[in-house]
Amino acid sequence: MIFNIFRKKTDRRQKIRMPIGAKLISIISLTIIMSLSTMIVLASYFFKGDNEKRIIENNLDFARVISLKVKSDFVSILKIATLMVESLDHTRTVAQAEKKFYANEKDIFFIGIASRIGNSLHIKRSLYNNLFLQKHKIPRYNIKKSINQKKKDFIKSFNTIQMVENVSLSLDVPAIGISVPYIRTSESQAKEIMIIYLSMNKFLEAVRSAGIIKTFIVNSDGYLLAHHNSTLVKANIRLDYLGIVKMFMQGKTDNGQKRFKDDKGIWNIGSYQKIGFANACVVSMVKEDVAFAAVKQIQKRNILITVIVLNLAILIVYFFAKTITKPISRLVDATKEIENGNFDFQLPNKAMPADELGMLMRSFNEMNIGLSEREKMK
Repeated sequence: MIFNIFRKKTDRRQKIRMPIGAKLISIISLTIIMSLSTMIVLASYFFKGDNEKRIIENNLDFARVISLKVKSDFVSILKIATLMVESLDHTRTVAQAEKKFYANEKDIFFIGIASRIGNSLHIKRSLYNNLFLQKHKIPRYNIKKSINQKKKDFIKSFNTIQMVENVSLSLDVPAIGISVPYIRTSESQAKEIMIIYLSMNKFLEAVRSAGIIKTFIVNSDGYLLAHHNSTLVKANIRLDYLGIVKMFMQGKTDNGQKRFKDDKGIWNIGSYQKIGFANACVVSMVKEDVAFAAVKQIQKRNILITVIVLNLAILIVYFFAKTITKPISRLVDATKEIENGNFDFQLPNKAMPADELGMLMRSFNEMNIGLSEREKMK
């Protein structure tokens, strides 16, 4: 009877859809993938957040440092211009004052004191830096023409408002025009204003491109005053289409930060800091893809590490799985022998591992001996 039970034909091997070794590799691989993927996602998320905070802080700090320098330059320029105008009263001729002018200042090439006649400006006193004008081939009438073009802005200084304008387009050289109240009649009114024309050299050096952060200066109307690209400066373009510049023009705070798209649809992180003169401000911005390049690089490295670890794990699990699947395969073969009526079949002791599977194989041998004895007793 026992013989007949074990001789029933069964096809166990065809019922195996997934070997134990494959199951082990799949389970461990999935565990590794899930664990490392979760670590990569969380690490990248927190690193990106921390990196973004640092970029915003660096942007704002950069804008603050430059704004302090630019404000210092404006204050210095006003002091020099005021001293030069006052020197007109202590020298016998304008020529002597202009000679002194050339010796002390190389960037300022025009200073004028103007009064208002209706909607026009009348230049009462003026100083020209002829060396600068000759070097850059700027006729004096071009300066007068430029002042006339900017009179709507300069006239605002009669209401004690400081103004700074880009006059590069009319002079064909990077230059700015400044107007400030000179003689006040009250806190909100001025009888005369001082107009200063100067080269942008000092300001262009301040905003020279450094690393991934790009910096520029705009006035209260969003017109570009200083930029590392001199072509843009000469074109006197308006940058109010940039989100960070628009935020500055519409906001009432001295500084701010914003994530925005530029004219090419590229995301940027920007900051602005008001200079504290003529309501101009320094803007610093950095492209997001450049700023987060380190994050993307770390993500790529982490993915590479995951692939390497996964391959190593598969190899280790493969060889480890053999220590389980081989004894089980021998047991399956042994059951086939019993199924065929070979009750004298014994598993070799050398093939028995020193673990639970080894105990199972020894028990199988003992069971086989018992079956053999019973079969002989029949």
